[in-house]
Order: sequence, then C-alpha cells, then structure tokens
Amino acid sequence: MNTFNGTGFVSFLTGAGRVVLVLLITLAVFWTILLDFLPPLEKDALIHHLAVPKLWLRAGGFVETPWAYFSYYPMNLELLYLIPLALGADWGAKIIHNFFGLTTALLLFLYLKKRLGLNWGLVGALIFLTTPMIMRLAVSANVDLGLAFFMTAAVLGLIWWRETGRRRFFVLSAIALGLGLGTKYNALIALPLLGLGLAGALSRRRAGTAQAIGGSAAYLGLALLVFSPWLVKNFLLTGNPIYPLYNGLWGLPAVTPAGYEFDLFTTRRFFYGESLGQVLLIPVRAFFQGQDFNPRFFDGVLNPGLILLPPLALIRPVAPEVRPLALLALLWTAVVFFQASFLVRYLVPILPILVILTVFGLKALWSALSKFIPSPAAAAVLALVLAAFLYPNAAWAAQFWSKLDPAPYLTGRENRQAYLTRRLDHYPAMDFINRHLPPTARVLFLFAGGRGYYCDRDYFYQTYYSGEVLRPILERAASWEDVRQGLQGLGATHVLTREGLLAEYLQTTFPPEKLRLWMNFSKNGWERLYQAKGYRVYAVK
Repeated sequence: MNTFNGTGFVSFLTGAGRVVLVLLITLAVFWTILLDFLPPLEKDALIHHLAVPKLWLRAGGFVETPWAYFSYYPMNLELLYLIPLALGADWGAKIIHNFFGLTTALLLFLYLKKRLGLNWGLVGALIFLTTPMIMRLAVSANVDLGLAFFMTAAVLGLIWWRETGRRRFFVLSAIALGLGLGTKYNALIALPLLGLGLAGALSRRRAGTAQAIGGSAAYLGLALLVFSPWLVKNFLLTGNPIYPLYNGLWGLPAVTPAGYEFDLFTTRRFFYGESLGQVLLIPVRAFFQGQDFNPRFFDGVLNPGLILLPPLALIRPVAPEVRPLALLALLWTAVVFFQASFLVRYLVPILPILVILTVFGLKALWSALSKFIPSPAAAAVLALVLAAFLYPNAAWAAQFWSKLDPAPYLTGRENRQAYLTRRLDHYPAMDFINRHLPPTARVLFLFAGGRGYYCDRDYFYQTYYSGEVLRPILERAASWEDVRQGLQGLGATHVLTREGLLAEYLQTTFPPEKLRLWMNFSKNGWERLYQAKGYRVYAVK
C-alpha cells in the first residue's frame, strides 16, 4: 500500500525524535494508569456507571430501578464493570475504560502508519492520548472511551472495506457500530450518517440504486441486531425500546417534568446571558474555552490545534477519505450542537477523526515548508508546532494531577476512607449511613445529587428533579403529619439532603402557609442524625 512519507522527514522524527515520541506516549499511559488506582470520583460513575451495576450485585441479579431513568440506557461497558466490582476492586473498572482509550489510539496508529508512515502514526497516538478530555476520561469509570473505540472501529472498518473489498471489514464495522449503540445512546447519531455514507460509497462504485440501498440496509440491520438485546429489554420493561428517548412516540410521558425542558439557545441565554452570536460559536469556543466540571464552559478541555490544523488537510487531501471524514465530524458536531446542553464529552466519539485530520494537517504543513526552506529548518518549524500543540496538554496534566493530589493515597500514607473524605463532600454522610443506619433502611436522596455508589443501604431519588418528589406531598398536605405520611408512602425510612438546596427550593416554590407547615414537620416529623459538609441525614419518625 502506498504511503505519503515526505523526503527529508527522516531528519525530523527518526532516531532520537522517534524515541522521544515513544517515551511521551509511555509517560501519558503511565500517568493515567497511576490515577486509575485512585477510588472512583467522577460524578457520572458514582451516579450511574458504577452505581447501577453495584445495585445489581447487591440484588444478586438484574433489578429494575424505575426511579433512575438512566438505568435504562444501554450498558455494554457496565456489564464489564461487574467483574471488578464483584471482586471488590472498583479501580479495575477505570482500567477497563482506559483500555478502550488505548485501543482507540492503537487503531489511529495503525491507520496513520499505513497512510503516512510509522512516525506520523506515533504522532497521532500521542495527540489522542494526551488530549485533556481523553486523559480525564481515561482515569474514570465512564463509558465515553468505549464509544470512541467502537465508532473509530466502525469508521475505519468501512474505509478498509472500501479499499480492499474484504467483506470481513464490512461485517466488523457493522458489529462495532452495534456495540457502540449498546454502549451509549449517542451512537444513534452515527446510524443515519454511516448509513447514508455507505450508500453513497456503494453508488460511487457503480452499484445500482437498489444495491446501494440494500447494502446500507444490511449494514444497519446487522448493527441493530447486535444492539437488539437492549432494545428488547427496554421494550419489555417500558414499552419503548430506546427509553427514555422519544417517549411521546410510544405513548409514554416524558421523564423530564413540564417546565424543565429547554433548547440550547434558551439555556445559554437564561443561565449564562449569552448572545445569539456567542451561542452559534459554541462548537469553536469549546476548543478554546473548555473547563473541567464547569457546564458553562462545556465541562471539558480540548486542544485548539484539533480545530486549527484539520483545515490544512482539506486543501489537497492525500487520501480519498479525508473530506468525508471532515464531513462526518462536522455533521456529528451539528447534531450535538442542537442538544440542550453542549458538552465536550459529546464530541469524544469524533475526536479520533479530528486527530486523523490534525495529523494530515501537520503532514500538509510539512510538505509546504519543505518546498520553501531546507529540510532541517522545516523539521525544526514542525517540531516547534508539535511542541506548541502538546504544551497545553502537558500543563493540563500537571494541574489535574495537583488537583487530585494522589501521592498520599498511592504511597499508602492515606487510606481509602481518608482520601474519599478529603475529595468528596458527600462521602462522610455516606459513611455515616453505612455505619449507623440499619440494614433495612431505605434512604431518599433529596437534593443530594444522586451519587449513590458509596451508599451501602437501599436508596432512591427522582433523577435530577428532587422537587418533583416533594412538591405533590406538600401541595396535598394539610398538616405536618401529612408530610411525614407522604415520605413514608414513598418507602423512605431516612432522608439524605443538602440543606442549602432544600431550603432554597422550599422558599422559591411554596407560599408562606406551606413553609410554616414544613417547619412544623421539621420539628416533629423527622430527626436529624448527622450533619457535615452541607449534607444532613434524617430519620423519618
């Protein structure tokens, strides 16, 4: 197969330079693996990706949790997480998730090595593995890196099938897409995009219209077959195979309470005061303004080079798939843009594509420089560009390491309980619940965030909308006794709450007479057992 190595490139990234690339990749991998041994901290893992499998293990098998609608999401990776959880080694779930990131980097390396050569393959793997959002995910027990791997395998499988004509790549691509669908609903974006792309590719190969449609249908059908166990499960439980999405199409009520559903433009204007122009620029701003754990700034950090360099690859593409890949990335971003919340994490499935385009952009830059200046000078300029690209990634890694402060735990100077108490504001309350509440306790999380992984008692909550549990109880109540009976009617023996959020909700939602009723309940209907870091544990009398 032809490659596109530039003459003189040997002076840039061979010998010592290649060793540097390998060492940097090794350092990035070692950095993530070390942090994988920390106890899980990421919010989504504590709410969902680890919490739900833990509930299954406690129940001795699958148990439905209708109070948490995300428990109906497809859970291919969560099934893998059952293994380390059953062994009491939850850090193993983070290792599994990290593994999918590493195998994605391997796919990128193999593809770019074929296209451009070994050195460019190493550059691509390094760029992907050191992207801040990827590094952050690699030390968590989320599922986004699994989706990135399956989407990358699906896309590259189609490219390799188109080149070689080997049916196995077609089949493997469809299976990868199906596994991606079974990992996260976001993969549904790829169904029409890859289906239409495949039909177009078949048409360009002089296949008839019927053959092109049939080939695309076979591809999508195989992917949906792989995905089908989750569809069947949800249909049997809820009547909607992709519950909780598009419930209205199946005659089911929406999981989002009335008045809570906003489009992106309304959300950004109402919460952050952004203008129309600022909102329209979000797909670009995400690469420059991203901040971790801050939804206003897209809850994640990318590298500006991932959007600045790809256009260079489109000027004179050195591979036929460059422009289709760019179109796929653009369409995926457009779909994500129109969701109510634009988060960097939703772009992770196309980050491998952006890495490919970035490396092609670097190659185009190298080729252009080589025409006007001597090869050593061109190599020096390209090395500086790559160093400037990687510097923000290294700075982020250093800051993130400092924020996690893992050394006391990793060196054994701090035990798990002490580390969690220091890092998670809700953990002391969970520890109290585990040590002091009876095994029969059933705890209602009320404005407590839903991070139930570290709770060893039965618990439940109204996903993201705690007020929708409390509102009907208070609206119907004529006395504090009615409030107590309402909580007992939910099955709650105890309540975990964040007092500040609860007080704010009560004061902004109910009239004075209901507030007085609540005060009477607070004096007579429950007993405070514990308080720390803004969290309180109550026993319902």
